[in-house]
Amino acid sequence: MKFGGEGLDDFCFVLLQHCWAMRDWLVVSRTFPQADVERLFASDELKVCRDVANGMKHLRITRPSVDANFLVVREYVPAFLSEDGKEGSRPVVLAGGDKRDLIELCSSCFEQVRAFLLARAAAIPDADHLA
Repeated sequence: MKFGGEGLDDFCFVLLQHCWAMRDWLVVSRTFPQADVERLFASDELKVCRDVANGMKHLRITRPSVDANFLVVREYVPAFLSEDGKEGSRPVVLAGGDKRDLIELCSSCFEQVRAFLLARAAAIPDADHLA
């Protein structure tokens, strides 16, 4: 996933909120066994996704998956380390003692949910458009 420009952080937050909302939808729809859905959302990335989505929605997290006090910050990227040779910054998530690139986190969460659905597409009515 490669994109940039203004609104990137907001796009990432919306994507993470929708990835987390997909969990509820999958559970309520009963299309797949709940145990399968729970295993999917037990990944480290989707646990951070949960905290970011709930933190953005509710401001405070009372039952964190990883870190109730996660931070989303911009990390300075010097020119010699950037792809285009210009200094800049990138959004990162600090949670549970780890630093994750926000764009990579979004990409991983999206791909995990997508792979889950594609692997089970036969069980979804009219799922031809997923591939």
